[in-house]
Amino acid sequence: MEMPSKSPTTLINANTYRSDGQRISKYEHGQTINYIYFDGSVLYTTDTDSNPINFYLTTPDGQLLAWQHFDTDGTHFSGLTTDIRQSTNTVLGESGSFLTGFRYTDFGETTRSLVGLTILTILNLTLGEFLLGSIEQTG
Repeated sequence: MEMPSKSPTTLINANTYRSDGQRISKYEHGQTINYIYFDGSVLYTTDTDSNPINFYLTTPDGQLLAWQHFDTDGTHFSGLTTDIRQSTNTVLGESGSFLTGFRYTDFGETTRSLVGLTILTILNLTLGEFLLGSIEQTG
């Protein structure tokens, strides 16, 4: 019986963690991202040369509200809304415009992308899900 030859292994990413379980760096696609924490939450990320990549704004209990992204095109701001389980519902652009959205099953599977909804609809959905548990949409 001939054994199949081993194919080369491709590194997808490599992570380094502190002893308390917080990730301090990630190597992916030839780039390293360093994670800097404040009070248990990621405050900002940098590249190998300590250039900023993202700055994060969180609530006192550590939930992400918004972030500032630095790249060659300048600085960009984004925000998000979450559901009662703290899963991301929507990602908002600099002007509060809708970028993308997500719906989840009870087991965390993404079931729907809320493409094309206005921010008012998103806020109504979020509030409705908080008050009623879930809203079934048709159309």
